[in-house]
Amino acid sequence: MKFFSYYCFAIFIILFIHQTKEQEQDQQQEEDIPKVVYGKDDRKDVYELEANNIYVNITKRSIAAMIYRGSFVHRGSNGAYHDLEPSFYPSYARLQGSENLCRDQKFLLHPTLASCSATLIGPDRLLTAGHCVNTKNCGTRSFVFGYYVTGLESHGYPVFPT
Repeated sequence: MKFFSYYCFAIFIILFIHQTKEQEQDQQQEEDIPKVVYGKDDRKDVYELEANNIYVNITKRSIAAMIYRGSFVHRGSNGAYHDLEPSFYPSYARLQGSENLCRDQKFLLHPTLASCSATLIGPDRLLTAGHCVNTKNCGTRSFVFGYYVTGLESHGYPVFPT
């Protein structure tokens, strides 16, 4: 009986090591896959879509960005926050600077203010990914509606609704 217990334990260890090695290989293969858009990059910003389309308008009103509350510091006299204006939002906190993107990539000058997004699914319900909310960030984040680009300035900086 003692031999059988040792035998089972040895089999368990061998299977555990084999499983761990397979998981490490899978993780390495995932890391080796470049995170790029292959072929023509046909992603569009909201302002590039058909303005009269009812679905575009619904989308504008139902998508929220999860933003750290401490990011909102530049409040204007009209009560609106101006944190997305180029003079307040530094280049290192835009996609090109934070992600080290090539100059021919789309959305280079978009800010990285939002850490996650959410979709309104009811009058008082938002749907977001599970990794976006946890006990550490629950009281320090806000969901902000109206976080979409309405066009580009002459220098290419995105313009947001005011």
